[in-house]
Amino acid sequence: MTGATGATGETGATGATGSTGATGATGATGATGATGVTGPTGPTVTANNLFARKPGTLGSVSVSAGQAVPLPQTPVLNGTAITNANGNISLAPNQIYYADYRTNANTTAAQFQIAFALNGTEVPGTNSVTTGFMSAGGVGETLAGSGLISTVGLTGNPVLTLQAVVGSASVGSTSVSVIKLQ
Repeated sequence: MTGATGATGETGATGATGSTGATGATGATGATGATGVTGPTGPTVTANNLFARKPGTLGSVSVSAGQAVPLPQTPVLNGTAITNANGNISLAPNQIYYADYRTNANTTAAQFQIAFALNGTEVPGTNSVTTGFMSAGGVGETLAGSGLISTVGLTGNPVLTLQAVVGSASVGSTSVSVIKLQ
């Protein structure tokens, strides 16, 4: 025969914490939030630009040092800060522009050089030079150049031209692009 159960003893001290269990599976992705409000349209950086040309189909024109190449066509003209009058490209004052050109020149001169000029003064760094003496009858050569044009501090409407700097040549197909940067 078994005797009566004795009284419950005092609770013992808490045991040591066990190790952390494995990480559970990642829950499902939540629903996509609503689309935010569309922000304002930014400024059009190239709102003022020009593309002027003298196509080769119009024949060649002779230019000598100090003379501008005529550009009778303006197929692209946007904004009011640039205009073209047959190669006399008027620019707004206190602005910065990027301009580039490409022309085909035929010369018998020992050297022919062409560059942008602003109000008649050559714009440094925009010149292009034939590679050397041409034979009688001339050999056509493509000349190209580009640069930043600053009208900061100038009054009125400064005039940009593409002009012969040294020598003379018969100039054929020519194009000029101008973009107002600020």
